Amino acid sequence: MGRQLRALGLALGFLALLASCAAPGFRGESECLAPSRVGEWKTVAWQGPPATQSQILDERTESVLEAALIEAVQQVGLQLASPSAADVLMAYRLQTAQYADPRLVSGEGWGCWGRKAPEETPRTYTEATLLVEMTERATGEVVWRARVQRTLTEADRIDPAGLAQQAAQAVLAQWPVVP
Repeated sequence: MGRQLRALGLALGFLALLASCAAPGFRGESECLAPSRVGEWKTVAWQGPPATQSQILDERTESVLEAALIEAVQQVGLQLASPSAADVLMAYRLQTAQYADPRLVSGEGWGCWGRKAPEETPRTYTEATLLVEMTERATGEVVWRARVQRTLTEADRIDPAGLAQQAAQAVLAQWPVVP
C-alpha cells in the first residue's frame, strides 16, 4: 500500500511538472536525437531564412516570432553566435491550416431524445503549428526538433505578437535538460 501511494505521488508530481512547463492551449512534442551531446551545445545561430506558409504572419509578426525564439533559446542556456561559429543552427516553420468542424444541432424532439442532424454549414477553425529544428553545425545532423500546435482564437488574431511569444516559450520549454 505504501509503495502504491509513493508511486501515485511521484506520478502526480511528474504530471504537475509537465503541466507547469507547457504554455496554456499548446499541444506539443519534441525529440532529442543526440541526448549525450546536449551539454556540448553552448551557442546557436539561424540556419537560414524561415520557411513560412501562414496566413497570419506578416513581416512584423515574423520578426516578433524570431525575437521570441532567440529569447527562448537564451533562457535555456544557449548564446547567440555567428552561423560559422555556432554549435547548433536553428530553423523554424510556422504553418496554419483551416479545418471544417461539422457540428450536430438538436432537432425537434421530446426531452433529451431529440433527433440530431448535421448543421448545413460546418464551423471552421484555424490551427497553427510551429516546428523548430536544431542542426549540429559540425556534423550537419538534425539533433533536436519540437513542434507545438494551437487552435487559434479571436484573441490570438488580435494579438499575434503575444501568440508568437507564447509559441516560442512553449516550443523551447521542451528543450532537453543537460544530463
